[in-house]
Amino acid sequence: MPYSVPLRAIYRGTSLVADYWEAKRRIADLLPRHFLDRSAYPKLAGILYARHYDRSTVASVLEEQNRALGADAASLANARRLADPRALVVVGGQQAGLFGGPLYTLHKALTVLALARQLESDLGCPVVPLFWIASDDHDLAEVARAWTTDAGGRLREVPLPGLLAAAPLNRLPMSQLTLGPEVTGALDSLAGILPPAPSAGQVLSALRGAYRPEATFPEAFGGWMHRLLAGTGIATVDPSDARLKAVGAPLFAREIREPGIVGRAVAEQTERLAAAGYPAQIDVREGMLTLFLHEPGRTALESTGSGLRLSGGRTLAPGELDGILEREPGRLSPNAALRPLFQDTLFPTVAMVLGPAELAYCSQLALAYERLGVPMPVLFPRASLTVLEPHVVRLMAARGLELGEAIALGARLPREVSRRAIPEGLANRIGAARAAVASAWEGLAPEIGRLDRTLRRTVELAAASTAKRFDIVEKKAARAMLRRDAEVGRQAAVLEAALVPRGGLQERTQCPVAFAARWGTGFALIVARGMDIWQPEHRGITV
Repeated sequence: MPYSVPLRAIYRGTSLVADYWEAKRRIADLLPRHFLDRSAYPKLAGILYARHYDRSTVASVLEEQNRALGADAASLANARRLADPRALVVVGGQQAGLFGGPLYTLHKALTVLALARQLESDLGCPVVPLFWIASDDHDLAEVARAWTTDAGGRLREVPLPGLLAAAPLNRLPMSQLTLGPEVTGALDSLAGILPPAPSAGQVLSALRGAYRPEATFPEAFGGWMHRLLAGTGIATVDPSDARLKAVGAPLFAREIREPGIVGRAVAEQTERLAAAGYPAQIDVREGMLTLFLHEPGRTALESTGSGLRLSGGRTLAPGELDGILEREPGRLSPNAALRPLFQDTLFPTVAMVLGPAELAYCSQLALAYERLGVPMPVLFPRASLTVLEPHVVRLMAARGLELGEAIALGARLPREVSRRAIPEGLANRIGAARAAVASAWEGLAPEIGRLDRTLRRTVELAAASTAKRFDIVEKKAARAMLRRDAEVGRQAAVLEAALVPRGGLQERTQCPVAFAARWGTGFALIVARGMDIWQPEHRGITV
C-alpha cells in the first residue's frame, strides 16, 4: 500500500495494541482466545450454541428499534435473523457523537461489517453485524461537539454550547437527553461551513431529518448512521430499552447479590496485566458495584457492611434494589466493566470489535467473564484509517510528505510544511553553513582533546549549541514563510486538518459530514473497499 503505516510505528514501546496484533505471549496468554487464530471462531461458535439466549425477544426489540430509526430492508432483515438459533453476532459500539462522532466510529462499524461477512462465509451460518449505541452513557462532553473541515479545508468546530456548559454536572444517560433547539443553530452553522459540493444539500437534509430538537442523542445518531451505511445490512441496538434490561436482569442480579464479584475479578486480571507491563485502562474501586441506578441521573452504588448505598449517601433498604430490578429494569445500567458482559448476555457474540482503549480495558475483563460464566468473545481490533481526498494527496506529493511522517510530526506538521517551502537557495545555504560549522567543530575536538582531554566535552557542548542555533534560524525562516506566503500557510492548514487535526490521527477528530458532502452518503462504502481488517497497519484510503 502506498499509504500505510505499521501500527508499531504509532504504538511504540510496551503497547498492548501492537503486542496484541503481534500475538505476543505476554498478552495472548492472559486472554481466552486470539483474533488471528482462525480456529478460535468455530470453537467459540460451538460454546455459544450450547447456551440459551432469548432470541425471540431480542430480535423483536431490535427490529422495532431499527424500524423507528428508518433502517432499510437489509438492516431489518438482519435484526430478524437474530431469531435464527444458528445466528451469531459481531458487535462494536460507540457513544452517540454529534453528526456521527469522530470517524473511528464509522471505521468500527465498517470493521464489524467486514468481519461479519468473513465469518458468515467461514462458519457457514448467519452472522449479524450489530452496532451498539452507548445510550446509557452520560458523558455529555464527549458527544456535544463535532469537528469538520470547511470549503477551504480548514478544521472547524461545531458545538452545542449550552449542553457543553452543562456537561460537568450531567448524570442523565444519553437516552434521556434531547438535543434541544440549539441543534438547529448547529445545523445552520454546519450549512455555512460545508463546501458547496454535489451532495452537500442531500447530506444536510439527512442530518436535519435525524438531528431534530426533540430527538435524543441515540435516536439522531442512529438515524444518521443508518443513512451512511444504507444497504450494508448493519443493525443497531439501543441497550437502554427496558425490555433488553429485563433479559439481562440475571446478570445484574448476580452483581447485586454478590456485590463486587465483577470488581474483584477485574482487579485480579488488572494485576496480571500490570505484571506483564500493561497499565490499567479502567479503575475499579473496592466496594463499588458495576451498576448505576437512575434517579433519574446515573448514581453509583456501593456495598457497605450494612448493605447497599448510593454515592449520594442514601442507604437502600434490604431488597430495594432487587425490587427495582424486577419492576423497573430500565432504571439500572452497567458501568464500563459490566457493559460488555451485559452485551454478551443478550447476544451470542462471536467477536467484539474494539478501539485501542477498549481493547485495553476489555483485556481487564477476562476473569470477570470466566467467573460469571459468560463466554468471552474474540477481541478484534478495529481498522485504523485516514481518508485521503485527491487534493490532499496532491499536496502531500508537492511537499514530499508521507502519511507515516505526517502522523509522527503531529502538531509540528505545519512547521515542517513551511520549512520545506523555504526557497531552495536559502535552504541550501543554511544546510551548507550547518555542515561547515559541524565539520569545523569535528576537526577542532581532537586537537583540543590532546591539549587537555577535559576540554573535549566543552567542545562537544559548543558544537551541540551551534547546531541548535541553526535549528532556530531554520524554524524562524519557516515561520517567516508562513507570514509572507499565504499559499504556504493555506497548504499547511489543509494538510494539518486532513492528516493530523488537533495533533492526532484524523479518525480521532473529524466527523464524516464533509466527506459525505463531497462524495455522497455512500462514501463509507468506498472506504470499505480499501480496507483490509487483517493487516497490522494504519491505512490511508484514497477516495
